[in-house]
Amino acid sequence: MAPAGPPARQTNSKHFEVSCRRFELEEQTLYDSPDQEPSGEEAPASTCSPVPQEPHRPPDTPLALSPSRGQHTGRQQSVPVQRSRSLSPASSVESGRGVEKRIHDLEELLRLKTEENEELRRAHEKRHERLRLVQTNYRTVKDQLREVEDAQGLPRGRTQQRAEPWQLRQENSDAVWNELAYFKHLNKKLTTHKTNLEEELDVLRVQAAMDRATVQELRLCLQNE
Repeated sequence: MAPAGPPARQTNSKHFEVSCRRFELEEQTLYDSPDQEPSGEEAPASTCSPVPQEPHRPPDTPLALSPSRGQHTGRQQSVPVQRSRSLSPASSVESGRGVEKRIHDLEELLRLKTEENEELRRAHEKRHERLRLVQTNYRTVKDQLREVEDAQGLPRGRTQQRAEPWQLRQENSDAVWNELAYFKHLNKKLTTHKTNLEEELDVLRVQAAMDRATVQELRLCLQNE
C-alpha cells in the first residue's frame, strides 16, 4: 500500500494559497476604505510574503497658505512693483532735468563763443583802421619833413633844437616853425603810443573772451567726468 504523504501536502499548499489571497483581499479592502474604523481584532500574522503594495495616496495638492503668510507674501511681491512704478517717473524727471541743464550749458558756451568771435572781429576792425591811419599819417609827415629839409637845405636826420620863448614872438620866423615841427613830432609820438595802448586793450579783450569760453568748456568737461 502506497503512503498518503503527497496528497496531504498538496491540500495544505492549496489551503495556504487560499489564506494568502484572502489576507491580501482584506488588506486591500482596508487600504481602499481609510474612513472605516479599524476593528479591535488584530489580523492574524501571516507566514506568507505578500507582494508589498504602496498605500493609496490622494493626489498632491498645493499647500494652503495661511492668511497672514499669504498677506505677507503678497505685500512682499507688491512692494517691488510699487517701487518700480514710483522710481520710473522720478528717473525720467531727473534725466529730463539733466538734458535741460546740458542744453543750457551748451547754449551758454555758444553765447560765450559768439562773444569771443565778436570781440575778435571788433579788435581786427580797429586794428585795420589804426593801421590805415598810421600809414596815412606816416606818409603825410614824411612828405612834410622832406619838403622842409629840401627848402631849408638841412641835412636829413639831424635833431631839431627847441627855440627860446623870446624867439617865438615873431610869427614868421624859423623858431616858430621849428617849434611847430616839434609839436607835430610830439603829437605823432603820442598818437603812436595811443595806438599801441589800443592794440593792447583789444588783445586783452579778446583774451578775456577766450578765457571765459575756455572756463565754460572746462566746467562742462568736469561735469561729464
